Amino acid sequence: MGNKNIQAYCYYKEQYPNTVVLFRVGNNYEVYQEDAESVAKIIGLDIEKTEVSNSTFCKITFPVDKGLDFVSTLASHNVITKMVSQRNENGEFDIPDINQLKTDKENDY
Repeated sequence: MGNKNIQAYCYYKEQYPNTVVLFRVGNNYEVYQEDAESVAKIIGLDIEKTEVSNSTFCKITFPVDKGLDFVSTLASHNVITKMVSQRNENGEFDIPDINQLKTDKENDY
C-alpha cells in the first residue's frame, strides 16, 4: 500500500474524525485502517493486511454497486460515512493527491 493511500486516509480522518471514509478507486470503494476494522465487524468483509514501513496497513475493498447498500447498513448502526471520489489525470477514479489538494486550496484563497 502506497504512501498516497495513507496520506489521503490521514487527511480525511483529520477533517472527519468520527466518520468512516470510503475512497472510490476504479470500480471499487476502499476503506482503510481503523475504519476497515469497524466496517469488517458490521458488514462481515475480510480485511486485507499489508506490511508498510514496519507497520500494518488494513484495507477492505468492495464493488461500487454495493456502496449504497453498505452505507445504508453502516447508517443503521449509527456509523457516519464520507464517500471520496476523485479522478486522476487519466480520468480514472483514484486516491486523491493530498499535496495537490492542499496546493489548490491555498491557491483558492
